[in-house]
Amino acid sequence: MTRRRPAGRAWRPCSPRAGALKLFLSEVLPPGMLGGLRRSPLWAEREARAHTLAYDHAVLGDAGVPAGRLREVALRVTVVDGGASPSWRRDSVRAVAPALPRGRHRTLTGQTHEVAPHVPAPAPAGFFAV
Repeated sequence: MTRRRPAGRAWRPCSPRAGALKLFLSEVLPPGMLGGLRRSPLWAEREARAHTLAYDHAVLGDAGVPAGRLREVALRVTVVDGGASPSWRRDSVRAVAPALPRGRHRTLTGQTHEVAPHVPAPAPAGFFAV
């Protein structure tokens, strides 16, 4: 199941930037993650770019998988997730592969969204060997 923004909820950038960032991330992150992110060194960097969130929102739409558009992709695609990623992220990635005509899914065991540099090498090797 992919995470979706609440229906009918208008999103607009607001001031200050921290408020806009908090609103956006509260809609895309699982509960409980926002507090830790706000205390991390990444917060200041993301807050500095908060004025661009309206563009992210425009591209993401309702955050659902655009199955209709994905059916138009003619290329072979391997969609990869990390086995140690949160379930909401794995579910979203898994929903993309069947929407692609030539899509397939692969899980990198023990990895999160922050994949160790040596781990992804076998994924493309297997993809190109087919």
